[in-house]
Amino acid sequence: RRYGPLPAELTAQVQALTATQMLDLADALLDFTSREELTQWLEQQN
Repeated sequence: RRYGPLPAELTAQVQALTATQMLDLADALLDFTSREELTQWLEQQN
C-alpha cells in the first residue's frame, strides 16, 4: 500500500522469495522510503 500496486515483475520476485527472505523483507520494508529501495533489495537477493 505504501507505494501503490507493484508491477507484475516485482510481485513475481517477492512471491519467489524463501520464507527466510520474506522475514528479512518484512523487517527491511520498515526502513524503505521508496519502491526503488525494494527493487534494489530484491536484486541483492539473487
